[in-house]
Amino acid sequence: MRAINEVLCFDDVLLMPTYYNGGSRKDVDISTTVSGIKLETPIIAANMPSVSGLDMALAMHEAGGMAILDRMSSVGSTVSEILQFRDRYPHGKIGASIGVGESWQEEALVLIDNGVSLICIDVAHGNQKRVFDVYDKFRSLYPTFPLMIGNFATGINRGNNLIYRDKFTSWKIGVGGGAMCTTRTNTGCGVPTLQSVLWFNESVNGSVGKRNIYDRGFLLREEKPAIIADGGIKNSGDIVKSLAAGASAVMLGSLLAGTDEAPGSVIKDDKTGNKYKIYRGNASFGSKVEAGLKSEFIEGAEMLVKYKGPVRNVLDKLKDGIRSGFTYCGVSNIEDLKGNSVFVKVSSSGHREGLPHGIL
Repeated sequence: MRAINEVLCFDDVLLMPTYYNGGSRKDVDISTTVSGIKLETPIIAANMPSVSGLDMALAMHEAGGMAILDRMSSVGSTVSEILQFRDRYPHGKIGASIGVGESWQEEALVLIDNGVSLICIDVAHGNQKRVFDVYDKFRSLYPTFPLMIGNFATGINRGNNLIYRDKFTSWKIGVGGGAMCTTRTNTGCGVPTLQSVLWFNESVNGSVGKRNIYDRGFLLREEKPAIIADGGIKNSGDIVKSLAAGASAVMLGSLLAGTDEAPGSVIKDDKTGNKYKIYRGNASFGSKVEAGLKSEFIEGAEMLVKYKGPVRNVLDKLKDGIRSGFTYCGVSNIEDLKGNSVFVKVSSSGHREGLPHGIL
């Protein structure tokens, strides 16, 4: 029998607290760079139909992060949102997605011509030939335009080719960990997001500074590529763990769903008075039907989530938690966190001990 790798998820580990030689957590710098774009906050709103639209893009920019517009919307609808965003923030940061179908090049050109800041090549299983073919062609047309590619569970595999990277490309890491994702159930495939980030970080950064690497004509620059942890993040602690594992930013869906800025109407339960919003995965039945796509190969669920109010309240709490986590780890910026943090594995009893368990 082949050996089975042990993999770890966010709840399996903690970060070791250590001495902090700094001031208030307010002094901690949580800025980052993704695909050559500077962000003051390492949070990106997921390109999901019930998460990212114009209102979310505006709010994320105001909070120092960025949103990537809904993957399932038409190009025309996406362009309309980009233009409205540009009316408000001519120099703001806003992303949009393309697939790898025949029309990808036309879509990319339209988005770039209308002022998008970043394009995400968005495929559930990014580690495949079609994705890299699109990447190669895209880079031949736009050598320095900010690009994000995903999703990956491990390091990039192009047969015998070495891994390549450039400072204008970031990699979205995580397969099957999203709150509305059913990929692991349907396919039996996936890796916990934390482990994927650790593996990918080791894979793409292991040779940095050792040699010049070329692949199909593209120079692998010495800059470390940006990794985006996507899926399974439940709280600010998971964000800190993602950054410590090597991510430059995180992509959030469920934590931002249900806010005022998330697309969709508020639904009120007349019996209880509770308020909700619909949260759908990209590949859910509802998302595909609304987008006019075939309702086959469903790999996403949908549900009601509690209404959360303004997204800035959610983001403020997350940023406070991130800054506090940095001080516990004895660092004051993301790069120091990556290089100096120590993970410890915890048992299920240790995990339970860390949860609120006092007797009321």
